[in-house]
Amino acid sequence: MEIRPQGQRASSPEDAESSRMRAARVGRDGRYLLPGLRPGRYYVVALPPAVRWDFQQIDVALLERFAAEATAVTLGEDERRQVDLRVAAPAGGQH
Repeated sequence: MEIRPQGQRASSPEDAESSRMRAARVGRDGRYLLPGLRPGRYYVVALPPAVRWDFQQIDVALLERFAAEATAVTLGEDERRQVDLRVAAPAGGQH
């Protein structure tokens, strides 16, 4: 799962390492948490298990491919949201 503010694109590894990208593991119950997000509009995507995300060597083309399946989420001050996601289709594949 990956989240970033609206309009934010990872154009370099430095960008991907910024506080604007977050990753979370999904628990056995299917839940995930991303504490400490600032108010704003974000895009969230659940990556397939086969995708190994590396913040040190970001694959911009892969990121752009999954961005098309991201869900937009807007957070207000001190707001908590529940967002149900479907796992994105593997690159070149179907759900």
